[in-house]
Amino acid sequence: MHTPESDMYRPKLIKGHAQHELSRIFWLVLYSRPLSVLWVFGDLVAPWTPRRCRKKRQMQGEERTSGESMASGFCGPNPSREVSTEFPSNVLVRLFAKLPGHIIARCACVSKRWNEAANGEVVWLQAFRRDFGPLPHSRAGNVVHWKKEYQLEYAWRYDTTVEPTILLDVDEYAWCALRRGNSVGVGGPQYFKIWDLENQVVACRCDVGNSDICSICFCGELLLGGDDKGNLRGWDLGTLDLVFNEEAHEGTVQAMANIGGFIVSGGGDGLIKLWDKTVWECRRCLSGHERSVSSLCGTSEGFVVSGSMDCTIRLWDPDSGMCSQVLQGHEGGVLCLASFEGVLVSGSEDTTIRVWNIDQGECFRILNGHDAEVWAISFDGKRIGSGSGDETVKLWDVEDGVCYRTFEVGEWVRGVWWEGDLLATFGSIVHVWKFGQGQ
Repeated sequence: MHTPESDMYRPKLIKGHAQHELSRIFWLVLYSRPLSVLWVFGDLVAPWTPRRCRKKRQMQGEERTSGESMASGFCGPNPSREVSTEFPSNVLVRLFAKLPGHIIARCACVSKRWNEAANGEVVWLQAFRRDFGPLPHSRAGNVVHWKKEYQLEYAWRYDTTVEPTILLDVDEYAWCALRRGNSVGVGGPQYFKIWDLENQVVACRCDVGNSDICSICFCGELLLGGDDKGNLRGWDLGTLDLVFNEEAHEGTVQAMANIGGFIVSGGGDGLIKLWDKTVWECRRCLSGHERSVSSLCGTSEGFVVSGSMDCTIRLWDPDSGMCSQVLQGHEGGVLCLASFEGVLVSGSEDTTIRVWNIDQGECFRILNGHDAEVWAISFDGKRIGSGSGDETVKLWDVEDGVCYRTFEVGEWVRGVWWEGDLLATFGSIVHVWKFGQGQ
């Protein structure tokens, strides 16, 4: 395995090796797929086809065979002639796109012409798709430089040199955490607080009386908290004044989410309530779960998704209040949910992660690897991050279901999120990993 330090991020030029790789691939393709190579290279290959070679040898009175003796000159340990130096730029691009990323990085150092071809967006786009699979359309459309995207994905998967930085020590037991931008909201026994990630300080702290904050949600300049007594409360983050206090559920408010025009709450009574953001009144009450609602999220199609301790997941139309789908498969309560472009990911008490096709209502992937319940899920359409009671965070590829990284955190993980080259986990301490540092 090539390491980022030795290959991807600090490429050491071996000109003969890089050119030899191209020559070897060229002749491999030429003798295995002659029609394909003629289509790709056109007239460039014509001087080296057997018929032209035979005619030339007849004119010169040579006795050489057509295939192997010519190929040996290009593919031997000491190439007598480098085919790739004569390729036009568009052919170089097609060849570079077939090479591994670390070889492309070396080729970019050979010459100015090679550098222009090897750093082309087409080369790195095709290399990314070949090595890591396609990105979702919404993410792919936002990529500015595919080379950087390739390097970052390579670092996420293979850079084992990074160590966690303890960014924040929460120093109090916490039930829930939620990130928004550079802020992390934390709720716990009789308090909530907001951490400023950029300055690594507590931006504000508020004592909430004789109740525990079990779920939180941001809504503009308000922080909403659901407590163990079934109340839904909102505080102004600027003044910490209590703006509203509503009796929401019978039992603990275990889940909250900001979905469309509503704040959605799920409680120990098995109900889901949709709250109007302007007047803070309950506009709709959804019933169907047989036990407490433990997780909530929204989809790009506008559905409300709820996970319950009854081991089921339900999709709801917020306008009609009807349940459109019931997803079954988990053998324990559904503790966390995340969705992206028609794909839903769920984590459960049964230690598994399931990946669902929302349109078809089917589970197409089951991820096994955690040794305890899965408390946190983060999903960007390609990569799944999961945090568990086994004190680890795992990164998974949604295409093949393979876990390619495991991080030992040393405590229960209640939250996982990432952005760019940063991965953060939340328990009683916020750990941050930074990837791609060699770039």
